[in-house]
Amino acid sequence: MSEHEHPVKKAAAGPLGLIAFGMTTTLLNLKNLGLFKLSSMVYGMGVFYGGLVQLIVGILEFKEGNTFGWVAFSSYGCFWLSLCFTWILSNVGLAPADSTGMMFYLIMWGTFTLFLWFCTFRSNLCTFIVFGSLVVLFYFLALADLLKAAGTATGGEWVERIAGLVGVVCGLTALYTGLAEVLNENLGRVVMPLGKPFRSGPVFRAAAAPSAAVEVGFIPEYVSTRSSPTSTSFQASETVPLRRNEATAAIPTSTSLPAPTTAALTAAPALSAQ
Repeated sequence: MSEHEHPVKKAAAGPLGLIAFGMTTTLLNLKNLGLFKLSSMVYGMGVFYGGLVQLIVGILEFKEGNTFGWVAFSSYGCFWLSLCFTWILSNVGLAPADSTGMMFYLIMWGTFTLFLWFCTFRSNLCTFIVFGSLVVLFYFLALADLLKAAGTATGGEWVERIAGLVGVVCGLTALYTGLAEVLNENLGRVVMPLGKPFRSGPVFRAAAAPSAAVEVGFIPEYVSTRSSPTSTSFQASETVPLRRNEATAAIPTSTSLPAPTTAALTAAPALSAQ
């Protein structure tokens, strides 16, 4: 790259994944609240926006070296695809889904989400709430299926209603987070705040020089070398996210002192003679 060329700015994929997750999760849990029945509308949103879009976002995060984004978005994209596929097979009578099987299915996803939630303790507050409420949602839905499997259909329906309320909070928070990232970046200032991290402070800190300090947040692929009013969902602080290859140029390759000039070497004997 010549000195006159500038690096091409890449669009962040994370906000799209959060918006897709938030919209589909909100719709599904409005159904769990009993506002409408499961229909082709939920299937369509689940397969295309909740499933395929999140899977694509996960692949884009993988290309950027974002392990957390890759694991989270691709996994939840496949979750939506598998859930809709399970519903379709059950509805056509090919492979009916029983309550006991769905209970274990949801427990596995809840446990997986629990460990991802631990990774958000040093992210912003909104991301922390999204994953925390998602853990509660999965376990409440599993409890509802457990009660249905035990023959307590009424109790299972009430627990499902509570899970629906938690799911709406989770989905709307994810939707808010994704839209906030888009709006804040577009305007260059914080219009929709995301909240301070649950636990503050970077995990790693490397400083080659005071003017070139580099802070690496809890999610290691986001590196920042300059302050900004905008914030992203996977950052540990209110800074501009730079990818690894963009931050490399900001780190000096050597911390040695500059070589003495010719004038300084010439003046040295004269000083010693005095």
